[in-house]
Amino acid sequence: MDPRPAFDPSRPGHPEASWSRAIAPLPTRAAAPRDLVVVAPHPDDETLGAGGLMATAAAAGRAVTVVVVTDGEAGAATPTPDLGRRRRKELREALRALGVTAPRVVFLAYPDGDVAPHAADLEQMLERIVTPTDLLVGPWLRDGHPDHEATATACRRVAQRRAVEFMEYPVWAWHHSTPEALFANDAVRIPLEASRRAAKVRAIQCYRSQRQGGAAAILPDHVMPYFEREEEVFVR
Repeated sequence: MDPRPAFDPSRPGHPEASWSRAIAPLPTRAAAPRDLVVVAPHPDDETLGAGGLMATAAAAGRAVTVVVVTDGEAGAATPTPDLGRRRRKELREALRALGVTAPRVVFLAYPDGDVAPHAADLEQMLERIVTPTDLLVGPWLRDGHPDHEATATACRRVAQRRAVEFMEYPVWAWHHSTPEALFANDAVRIPLEASRRAAKVRAIQCYRSQRQGGAAAILPDHVMPYFEREEEVFVR
């Protein structure tokens, strides 16, 4: 495997205009109304990667389960007391903004930045949660963060054993990767209705802890176009 790509959100990433041109020809998939199990390495990944999909499923009356692998307690430029508890609260606010009014949320509280040693436990937990009719959704394996990589590997193994469909969402790959690298995989785009897109934008704003700090924010303004698109992209 190639060395894990690095990213620095304080710097401008790959231009959104280039991504838009590359995304346009991707095959389109309808957001089929199925129960979802969405796995987030940190609070906010679920919304950034699959917020529109969750909003669509909830509007169709489908069950949405969110498995939150870490509390994201290390997700700040400087040490921030009680950040994990704050991000849990932000996640619940974001789900309400998406219209996911009765989610099942499972907080695993593995250490932020050190998920890999807990991968076997994560697999066992997912084995108990996922059913054959669910759509499993989690981070892309090459997203560029060790927690995303460990989480994606666990999801892939569970999906293979349970014969469950698994779709992977990029988050940081939009910043550090290129269309040639990302779309060498089997990618699809899911168009979002205007109301679902608006709900996703509102949900992202719930993550105030990640938006604060100006250029030093984890989610600075210049990365927002990646997550405010009229579609979401998944690797299958």
